[in-house]
Amino acid sequence: MSALRAVDPNDLEKSKAIFFLIFALASRITLEDTSKGAAALEDEFERKISVQSAQFEVFISEYLDACIALIETASAVEFTGEEELGSSPYADALTELDLAGVFCSLLGQSSEAVYDVALNKMSDYLRGRILSGGYASSGRIAAQMCFSLARVRPEKALGVFLPPAIEVIRSRFREDPKLAEREIVDNEVKFNLMLVSNVVEMSGSNLLPFLPSIERVLDLALTMAEKDGHHHACRVLQHTVGALVAFRSVKRPWAGKSFRASALGPEDWCEPDEAALREAARLLDKYLGQQLEALSQYASHEVDLTKEQLYRRLTIVEFLIFAAAPVLPVWGETGARSHCRNVLPTDAEGRNTRLRVIEVAMQVQKRLQATDDTNSAERLITIYRTAILNRGCDSWDGYRSDEKDLLSDQRFVYFMGLRRRTRADVVVRVLREDEARGQETPNKQFTETHRKVNLIRLCYT
Repeated sequence: MSALRAVDPNDLEKSKAIFFLIFALASRITLEDTSKGAAALEDEFERKISVQSAQFEVFISEYLDACIALIETASAVEFTGEEELGSSPYADALTELDLAGVFCSLLGQSSEAVYDVALNKMSDYLRGRILSGGYASSGRIAAQMCFSLARVRPEKALGVFLPPAIEVIRSRFREDPKLAEREIVDNEVKFNLMLVSNVVEMSGSNLLPFLPSIERVLDLALTMAEKDGHHHACRVLQHTVGALVAFRSVKRPWAGKSFRASALGPEDWCEPDEAALREAARLLDKYLGQQLEALSQYASHEVDLTKEQLYRRLTIVEFLIFAAAPVLPVWGETGARSHCRNVLPTDAEGRNTRLRVIEVAMQVQKRLQATDDTNSAERLITIYRTAILNRGCDSWDGYRSDEKDLLSDQRFVYFMGLRRRTRADVVVRVLREDEARGQETPNKQFTETHRKVNLIRLCYT
């Protein structure tokens, strides 16, 4: 706690060293109040440590105070007079501190009481506050910290963050019926959309009670013309569908409790239940069906779309097919097979979802070749790649990159000494393995439809 008082928003290098120190020390212990049993300890040193563990709630509160001070400084830098920059070099530098990553490690080893202090503190800070909704901004850092809270205990975090954010978004659309048509949208809408997209990302079946309100937000926000707002809305849709179809393990004994490795039993797996799959299929049929129908009409020259409209529709298709990839079966041609035990049903007309996406993409490609719309062409390539090859995202590349950056920092090595593999590092690896096992990519076999997808032609548009 003494080190936290030295965090200086005007000296990010010193602050980075302090956060590394906190991570190095806190990752070796469980943040749990054991002071009630201190009297039973015979060793004086152990008794003293047990008594001091009562301050963990104060520690997590002061940690958030330090993080909030940095976020507030970044927010102030992002505004120069009346011109809002959306991002700043300060926010970029602040991202390197990985406040949310350290926060997630602390929460993963915190007791429920300590977690509740952090959840209430973050909720109080965000209530009624408007932060920037840009990609590299103070708002993104705050949203990522909320993601850390939702990742550890989604059953608590969803009810705290989702209803207020959704109500703000819906009220702004009610106040301004033409908000979706505006090319410039204020930060209140963009930040709350970003917050929702982060909170729902790994929430699993805990999302089911909130789906009706999330769907109402999607109906409004997916039509936005503003670039950042539409991107955040697509992320909400992607993370919602992805959470509903995700395979996760239920028991995570390291979450704020001491335990012995020898006491761990067989792992219980949480597969998408029928209700979650049914809702995921409904969302996929609704939003993907709308886009594919519009793209089919565009390809047949029944309707005209501007470059921006075409790009937005292709973006929705890409994000949706990527989210549902782990449970979408391949099409039933010779040589193709499905590795999924639980798969989303086909669309309402009984057609394979992947095959339908590819067929519409090929139709759009023919018309796109007569234009110079390179942005939509790149989005189309990503749709092909996801629909044909992707059976689920690989989360290991991001982990290995973060691990390499962390271990290459000499201050981290100095704090940790020779013991570079920390308990928190092991927990992160287990979480990554937990995600990857449900998204394992099998060997691919190519069919006649694979041959028909001719990307060479697209290169000559």
